[in-house]
Amino acid sequence: GSLFDEMQTSIALTHEGHKTTRNALILMEASLFVDDGAHGLLGGESGGGKTDLALTCALNLPAKHVHIISSNSPKDIFYDFESYDDEYNILIFDDILFTDELIKLCKLLTDNKVKKKVHKTVINGKAERFELKGKYEIIITYAKELPDEELANRLFNIGVNIVDKGESKGRVKYAIRDNKVIRADDNPLIAQIREPIRAGVQYLLEHKTPVFNPYLSIYNPVNFNNRDINHLVAMTNAHTFFDLQNRSTIKLNDDTVMTIGSL
Repeated sequence: GSLFDEMQTSIALTHEGHKTTRNALILMEASLFVDDGAHGLLGGESGGGKTDLALTCALNLPAKHVHIISSNSPKDIFYDFESYDDEYNILIFDDILFTDELIKLCKLLTDNKVKKKVHKTVINGKAERFELKGKYEIIITYAKELPDEELANRLFNIGVNIVDKGESKGRVKYAIRDNKVIRADDNPLIAQIREPIRAGVQYLLEHKTPVFNPYLSIYNPVNFNNRDINHLVAMTNAHTFFDLQNRSTIKLNDDTVMTIGSL
């Protein structure tokens, strides 16, 4: 199967349910690698699996590109700039308190038109300037309604439903119990399965070429707002990025290589 299929299988080893949501989340996280990134919101009731899903999906990506944010101080993010990658950074904000300053930072990170993410401050009477290098994508898990409407509108909301239509909720609940009993998250064999997936993603990043999917021109965007259209295009291109065996490659006049995706 494709790298995308391998990711789905990897997640299912330790995380039951949320099949549609986890597929969307894989593409959302990877959209940063081929586009501006589809910033996302995982909403839903407390205890519904939002955090586990976000963290489990992230295990399929090279660790240097994923950062779990547990502090609601934007200064901590800027002061820790040396720990971030020079190219791609996915920030997962996990159910933290959104202060006015943190909302302001999230708006900066989700503004794809602002290429330089800068924080200016004064330390010991001296003006200091901190800059976050590379591209950023944020994913927020939040059980409540976000306190800022503008920020909420910038995020692609993929609300968490534990079961899809036609699935048995009981089966999923029993599987969650069994995974906990056998401590599936600590299984070294599962960790080994994820290693080649991360290596495959890193290979694609190191040998990246522009991605184009001509089938995007036939989907109907009428019922989506402008930002969600951008998010959907980015996520579809992310699927093309993963789907190696169904991609074709062309060389343009200036010797630029472009990959063409399937439907």
